[in-house]
Amino acid sequence: FPTKLIFKENAVNQVGSEASDLGKKALLVTGRKAMKKLGVTAKVKGLLETSGIEVITYEEVEPEVSVETVDKGGQLASSQGCDLIVGLGGGSVLDACKGISLVAAQGCSIEIYLEGGEKRGYPLGSNVLPIIAMPTTSGTGSEVTPYALFTDRKERKKKVLADSALYPKRAIIDPVLMMGMSPRLTAITGIDALAHAVESYISRRANTLSDMYAREAILRITKNLPICVADRKDKESQGSMGWASTLAGIANSQVATVAGHAIAVSFGAYFDISHG
Repeated sequence: FPTKLIFKENAVNQVGSEASDLGKKALLVTGRKAMKKLGVTAKVKGLLETSGIEVITYEEVEPEVSVETVDKGGQLASSQGCDLIVGLGGGSVLDACKGISLVAAQGCSIEIYLEGGEKRGYPLGSNVLPIIAMPTTSGTGSEVTPYALFTDRKERKKKVLADSALYPKRAIIDPVLMMGMSPRLTAITGIDALAHAVESYISRRANTLSDMYAREAILRITKNLPICVADRKDKESQGSMGWASTLAGIANSQVATVAGHAIAVSFGAYFDISHG
């Protein structure tokens, strides 16, 4: 498994030391409001700078991230000479990081690697920037998968990018980062994680290893998601949900989801709704 996992309370404090092993100038990618409002963006930026990492901040990732946002972020990383991408946010942010790492390294639009693009399905090799993923929701498991989804707003369609080169180099999973979620977002992302686990378990590609991860994720989610929705400050349950999301992501990365997710993704793109 290519991603180094760091899972514990206050694991965010290790981002600087981990980043210093991967690069010298980071593009810090996050959403438009939540992390900034909670002071987390400033904290992560400070931790990186304390470790000698120069930081450029990109705070423009929207829910259900668009190809335009990814291209803009990649161009910024390239023009600023960034050699590392640090993602702080939910699944859309982490997916954006994967696209940005490709655009920045290869100097092209992400669209040429997506459905309808001239390089769709081409192997990416090692020509992407390294990624540190710090999830702030317990949902997509994008921190441990080689997949990314981008919304083509002109076609009202979601398009997938999948390549082993897109696995983040580091995944920093900190329950404290997940306590800022609203009850609604907690429920939506938790159901998404449950769908990953259940669909991986019933997939025709399922195997002994993927079943082990999927079963554990299902047990943790069914026990802890109601608690997290009722009390987002319950660290133990938030931690268990964070780990469950990661386990479901690992299962998903090995065998993929099935028809349920394909339908949900299509509905999400057309009606501009979350698919949890």
